Amino acid sequence: LEDIFMVYLSKNEFDKIYNENLKSILEPLDIERVQNDKRAKMSFVLLIPTLLVCIPICYFSNFQVSLVIFICSFFVSILMYSNVKEKERKKLKQLVVSKVLQVYGNLYFSDNKNAISHQEIKDMGLFMYSTHKDTDDVIIGIDKGCNFAISEIKLTHTETHGTGKSRTTHTVTDFKGLVV
Repeated sequence: LEDIFMVYLSKNEFDKIYNENLKSILEPLDIERVQNDKRAKMSFVLLIPTLLVCIPICYFSNFQVSLVIFICSFFVSILMYSNVKEKERKKLKQLVVSKVLQVYGNLYFSDNKNAISHQEIKDMGLFMYSTHKDTDDVIIGIDKGCNFAISEIKLTHTETHGTGKSRTTHTVTDFKGLVV
C-alpha cells in the first residue's frame, strides 16, 4: 500500500493520510486477520483426529471407507479455510479500498453491477459476440465535473463444435479487464 502512495506522495504526506484515515481501520483488521489465520489453520489440524480414526478402520475393516472419510475431511478443511479467507478478503476490500479511493478524490465503490451495461458495450461496437457479462468491482466518481464509472468486467460467449455425440461446448472469454 505504501508503494502505491509513494509515487504521488511524500513520506510525511503518506504518514498523515495513513494515520488519519487508515490506521484505525487496519489495526483491528490485522488483529482479526491473525485470529482468522489461527482458525483457518485449525481446520487442517482437525485432520489429525480424522487420520487417527481412519488408520484403524483401514487396518481392521476397509481401506476404501477410511480413504473416503479422510478425503471428505480434507475437502471440508479446504472449504473451511477458503471460507475464512474469502470473508477476510471481502471485509478488507470493503473497508480499506473505499478509504484509499477517497484519498484520490470523489471515488466510491458501487453495488450497481450494471453501471456499464452489456448493451452499452455492444452499442459502442465492442465485443459483439459476447453473450454474458460478469461484473466484479464498480467504482464511480467525478473528476473535473465529469462523472465516470470504472468496472471490472469479464465478457464471454459459448461456442459449440461438432454434431451428435462428438458435439462439444466451451466458454470463450472475449474480454477481461477494466471498462471506463
